[in-house]
Amino acid sequence: MDKNIVDLRSDLYDCEYNNNRNKEKYNQCLFSENINISDVYLVDPKYDSISLSKVINNTKLIYRFFGSSCVQCIEDELDIAKQLADSIGANNIVIISDYNNINMLSAIIKRKNITSSYFIFNKKFELLIEDDEQAIPSFFLLDANLRTRFVFKTGGHQNIADPYYRRIIWFFKNGF
Repeated sequence: MDKNIVDLRSDLYDCEYNNNRNKEKYNQCLFSENINISDVYLVDPKYDSISLSKVINNTKLIYRFFGSSCVQCIEDELDIAKQLADSIGANNIVIISDYNNINMLSAIIKRKNITSSYFIFNKKFELLIEDDEQAIPSFFLLDANLRTRFVFKTGGHQNIADPYYRRIIWFFKNGF
């Protein structure tokens, strides 16, 4: 078989896979929107347990990632979170990971010079975006009633100028 045909078939398969994966991510985001999540307990940098409702006293942008997430993706998205903090305030961002050890998360946060709050939660939230074997990080707003809004599964090449992040900045600057 001609090498060009093999390459074209491979490209077509990749395109089809990416299209199906994007549809799946879209559906996960859509069905994670406007969901009330349970009040759970997080672990803070001092190893103290604190309820999510105590942390979320007003609407916050949550960056949620997993120990099994792509390391480069986490690095890039933490850079975006830091840039967002310059626009919306570090106090409006909460970082939550499922790391087993808070010291691992603290090391990354300190190395990145991030001043936002961060916590560990070793379980899953009741959101379809977390029901994914690929452990893709996400951003979403969480209000004081623990209701989600603007759910976004990350992935791919992103930057602060992307529409999602512009929308988050607009939300915090305009209050809705």
